[in-house]
Amino acid sequence: MVEVEKQRLLRLRNPWGSDAWNGKWSDQDSATWGANSHLMELGVVPTMVDDGIFWMPLEEYVRYFSFTNICKFNEDDIHTYAFMNKEVPRESYFSFKVEKQ
Repeated sequence: MVEVEKQRLLRLRNPWGSDAWNGKWSDQDSATWGANSHLMELGVVPTMVDDGIFWMPLEEYVRYFSFTNICKFNEDDIHTYAFMNKEVPRESYFSFKVEKQ
């Protein structure tokens, strides 16, 4: 997640690798990306390909999704782990930090 001029954006990936958000900040939203081209320096850029990776405003995420799956893949292991939070009131927000090792 990044905060851009008081707007929180999430970078998400559809696990099927295709189909993505098509609203504000989507890959197709050239007007918003064009007006915020300075974000490229921060690595906040659209992928512009149908890879399932996309940016989405936090407010829209909370509006359209009722739960989240977080998956961890270990290349040395044959397992993928998935964690799912229980449904929570819409006004709830979560904060977590993922660090590279």
